Amino acid sequence: MLQNLDSLYQSLSKTEERLEEIIQQEIKLKDYQVEVDSAMSRMNKSYQNFYSERSSSSREIFSDITGIEATIQPNRDFNNYVKELRACINKEDTFDSEFGSLIDKLTKNSITNQDIYNDILDIRVSGESSIFSDKKLINSIRKLNDAQVLELQTLKPNDLVVIRLELNGKKVSLSNASAGQKTSAILSMILAYGNSPLILDQPEDDLDSQLINNLIVRSIITKKENRQILIVTHNANIPVNGDSEWLISMGDSKEISADQCGSVDEPNIKPRICTVMEGGEDAFTNRAKRYGFKQIVE
Repeated sequence: MLQNLDSLYQSLSKTEERLEEIIQQEIKLKDYQVEVDSAMSRMNKSYQNFYSERSSSSREIFSDITGIEATIQPNRDFNNYVKELRACINKEDTFDSEFGSLIDKLTKNSITNQDIYNDILDIRVSGESSIFSDKKLINSIRKLNDAQVLELQTLKPNDLVVIRLELNGKKVSLSNASAGQKTSAILSMILAYGNSPLILDQPEDDLDSQLINNLIVRSIITKKENRQILIVTHNANIPVNGDSEWLISMGDSKEISADQCGSVDEPNIKPRICTVMEGGEDAFTNRAKRYGFKQIVE
């Protein structure tokens, strides 16, 4: 009887020691959770600051650009979010339909990134999912290690920057724009941002004349008052409609040499622009007649 009592006492002592270990682990776990919550709070604050900075920069850049607008949609970059999620669980090249459906649900606000994380936690516990349907994918998620799950907890959609061009009275998203339209938008942003001297080499490449006149020239006119802009070009719209302060017509020798210099209004510069950029007076006049223009300034 005493032996049994002694054995029970030893067992109780070990159980109490184990219980104390569990209590200490629970305390550490609570402290850890406090640290995680604090880190998540700081991260969310950082995302809010990023949004504020992006919005401020967007207003600063695009306020001086005619024909282009930008909007910042907070935490709506679902394509990159899902791409990062796939990388985290090592499924970059598989289950495309599952992750495509995930993007669609996020876009339609059917679920949030927090819903996805909570669902992953449920999968680890029960093996059941309310978001994913493919059993192989669910089994793979269930086998994620703690480090992967922690990384998923910090995963959040970034802000989505949407840029639109206004062309012929219609607004076109930059993601759906042509190569020339994208180039014109980038050039307009480069011209609008900053006040340091800027050198552009043939910005008309890949652009049609309408884009040059409607976007690039307008940006030049707006910014030239407080920014020195040097442009190498073969397009007459830029120096003429952009009201260039000084033009340099280069010579045709192998060495770098200036043929004519002056402002657009000077008598020796006008014919030089017409010859080099328009093909000469006759070519210019013939095109005007072909277009049906009835009046040409003498």
